[in-house]
Amino acid sequence: YLQNTNGNDFDFMLALKALNMQTVDGVTFGKLKNSSGYLRGDLHIQGTVHAPLITGELRTDQMVTTVSMLNAYFKMPSEKITFTKDGLRFENFRIYDSSGNNATITGSVATNDLPNMTMDLHVTAKNWRALHSTSGDNKTYYGDLLLSTNLNIKGSPSAPDVDGSLNILKGTKATYVMPETAPQIESHEGIVKFFSMKDTARYRILKPEKKDTTKMKFAAGSNINVNIGIDKSAEFSVVIDKASGDFLKVRGDGALKASVTPDGNVGITGTYQLHGGEYQLNYNFIKRLFKIQDGSSITFAGDPSKMQANITAIYVADVAPYDLVQQDIPDQSQLNYYKERLPFDVVLNIRGQVLHPSLTFNITLPDNTVFPISYD
Repeated sequence: YLQNTNGNDFDFMLALKALNMQTVDGVTFGKLKNSSGYLRGDLHIQGTVHAPLITGELRTDQMVTTVSMLNAYFKMPSEKITFTKDGLRFENFRIYDSSGNNATITGSVATNDLPNMTMDLHVTAKNWRALHSTSGDNKTYYGDLLLSTNLNIKGSPSAPDVDGSLNILKGTKATYVMPETAPQIESHEGIVKFFSMKDTARYRILKPEKKDTTKMKFAAGSNINVNIGIDKSAEFSVVIDKASGDFLKVRGDGALKASVTPDGNVGITGTYQLHGGEYQLNYNFIKRLFKIQDGSSITFAGDPSKMQANITAIYVADVAPYDLVQQDIPDQSQLNYYKERLPFDVVLNIRGQVLHPSLTFNITLPDNTVFPISYD
């Protein structure tokens, strides 16, 4: 309407007879891929530009898509979103993974005030694959993530209010790659600096620069409290140094609590008890794979980037102790015994922050084993 009529700037009937989802891939700039199926529906659009009133429904018709960043395949065969004067309504809206397991959304999103939409949703999932990717899809995190969840989601999309539970299941193998912090020669700026020693501000030349610390945060007003259970077979890896190949791989079980306070700070509390795993240590051309011992743990006490390690790992070195003891054996005729190879345990102790660990070593012989020589 050129002039507002009965409170409306427009009055449209939108009929989606069969919107081919392949056409959607292009407008997402690569965020979605391999889409197929159709979107159908009939919508009545009235109101104003700032406060549109949309009623009707949209239906999926064998709709399939893959989220590129997650490389996760999702299928929505025959699901419905209802548009009312108050907002969007979901009635058991199912999203199936590649194995046929589904996540279900029930509830509503109020759109009376578009800039301040509010949610009232209940999300459940069982044995659902949320992640199935490689480093080619996402260089920061990739792998397989299987979960079951029961969540209540309220509040606004930018500052949600979430509570419930999330269980990470057997079959999970997820990897996180720490960002590289080593200086890279990407431009000529900042590589070499020249100073005039006559400059009266020269006292600042050796003054250390302040480094900004990045802290994970949500929008202010968020309130998230989720209990997280971890199956003892689930496997997590942290690539500590991509250049050298150092990585930590762990398996264990734990009951953690993830929260986001109203000021936006993310926190995780609880202890992750380890029952196995590996630590790959690379130093120059030496590579050793240490096996993590049962009883090790990772403790969370707030900021997840500052999780604390209490890990003992062992590498078995089959070597002869001859070079170590030849100066200390009074009877030189006994030295031949020390040329026999023995299975020494090289013990690696990992303490402190997982992302910046403190490493110490010890060398022992296995207990409860009889050897032909004395090693006291």
